[in-house]
Amino acid sequence: RRGGGYHKIKVTSLLRTPSTIKHLRRVNINASDSSTHQFATTFDISWSKFYCSDTTKSINSDILKRLLAEVLLDLRNQNRCLIKYERKTACFHITVTQ
Repeated sequence: RRGGGYHKIKVTSLLRTPSTIKHLRRVNINASDSSTHQFATTFDISWSKFYCSDTTKSINSDILKRLLAEVLLDLRNQNRCLIKYERKTACFHITVTQ
């Protein structure tokens, strides 16, 4: 509704097990051994890569990033989630609160 059209978000991380967390901590400085991903309340969405179902109607990724940030800000302002902007992994780390 806000102009994303043919673009879809790319989820980069969902549920993590203790085993996957252990492996991730070896390669990702941001990974925590007490990750909220293991409680199925947290997920990551890429802010740099999107899926497009019609490449003739492609939108600049910076515009899509701003659009996604607007939507997430609205959700945060409604107290529906907590959001962390992660630069190194190019994602929004989102924890659902409701």
